[in-house]
Amino acid sequence: MVISQQDKITVSQTVIIVTNFLLGTGILILPRTSVEAVKTPDVWLSVIFGGLVAIMAGFIMVELSREYPGKTFYQYSRDIIGKWMGGVISLLFICYFLATSGF
Repeated sequence: MVISQQDKITVSQTVIIVTNFLLGTGILILPRTSVEAVKTPDVWLSVIFGGLVAIMAGFIMVELSREYPGKTFYQYSRDIIGKWMGGVISLLFICYFLATSGF
């Protein structure tokens, strides 16, 4: 099945979707569960800091996808840091996503 250009999600649309998901989860769920676990109301600082780190990571991903159009993370990581180390980093990402998707 061939997907037309109009049916594809652009990088900007993907960033907006992921950012909204992260903010929605962070604002609605994370503070309550964090406060219950830590027993202090100052957890909101950690939630804000974590959200900023996630947004910065999203911007880095967008810039890399613009710098290397048409390439996957695996392909441009090998171009940036070398064949062997890029493969190791890609394998670590695969393991991370497999582990987090299982829970």
